[in-house]
Amino acid sequence: MIPWAVFDASVVFRWMAEDPWSAAALSAASTYAPVAPRLLSVEIANALRTQVKAQRYTAEWAVTQIGRVPQLVELRDYDRLLPMALRFGIDRDHGVYGCVYVAMALDRGLPFVTGDNRLARKFAEVPGLEIITLADIAGQ
Repeated sequence: MIPWAVFDASVVFRWMAEDPWSAAALSAASTYAPVAPRLLSVEIANALRTQVKAQRYTAEWAVTQIGRVPQLVELRDYDRLLPMALRFGIDRDHGVYGCVYVAMALDRGLPFVTGDNRLARKFAEVPGLEIITLADIAGQ
């Protein structure tokens, strides 16, 4: 059985839009079963909107992609994690959105897979948190 890991939007988005880290993001999905807070859908929708605005993809493509998210990732409620995420955001000077993923990984005792190197650096020393970056997966 494939182990679970918390995936953030910086990884899942790369399953949809091509970039240099897409191969590593796809590889992570073959190594771990992805779970994420429901917040992921909103973050992905915003990233898709940005891609459409930049004329990289069509609106129809973006709407199709956002519809795929619940089939690609196990989405979970996160409201009870907000106090921990807010504390992380305050203590580590990081956006609460990213901290929700960290809180979920810690709460569930799961690895956290991210393409956000700044977040990974800020949380590298948190006891009990295993962070896996796309660079780790790519062997860089």
